[in-house]
Amino acid sequence: MEYQYSEIELNELKAKDPVLASSIKDIPHIHKEIWPDPFASLSRQVIAQQISNKALMGILSKAKPILNPDAILTMDIASLRGLGISERKAKTLKSIALLAKEGKLDKKRLSELTDEEIIAELTAIKGIGRWTGEMFLLFCLERPSVLSYGDYGIRKGIMMVYGYRSLSMTRFKKIEKRLSPHLSLASLYFWEIAGTYK
Repeated sequence: MEYQYSEIELNELKAKDPVLASSIKDIPHIHKEIWPDPFASLSRQVIAQQISNKALMGILSKAKPILNPDAILTMDIASLRGLGISERKAKTLKSIALLAKEGKLDKKRLSELTDEEIIAELTAIKGIGRWTGEMFLLFCLERPSVLSYGDYGIRKGIMMVYGYRSLSMTRFKKIEKRLSPHLSLASLYFWEIAGTYK
């Protein structure tokens, strides 16, 4: 499955900022994979922390048969580490599996929560920070208003578009306000421009 957006949404984003519009006018429609299953998506984001995309693909190819809550909960930490992940990530996967078994990753339940409420719940788990929560909002729940200051690729894309040598939080917030509510769509284009496509 792919992140869905329309030409209407894209045109609305372009209308908000002529500088961004000029930068993305020749970029074709972006086809970005999403992961609709909450447990698999969140687990993937945890595994992806601070590793290359090549390393991620290698780990996921080994982890695919056991990437479900029941399997994770029956495995010990050493077995999970055998997939090529750290002890910290293995423990986080255990916590996510328990959350799933408790029904807290149910999509219907999550649909009733705000972005910030979901991030607050997820970051209460050791090993999950705000970036992971934001990626979960975008790549699993397809929330429309995700622009992550904590993501290097997004910051790099913004600096390339606007010619900034650095990006303060104050400057980021102004851009966020200007491009709202199509922030997730803007994120896809900033990643594309930066060449750090997720």
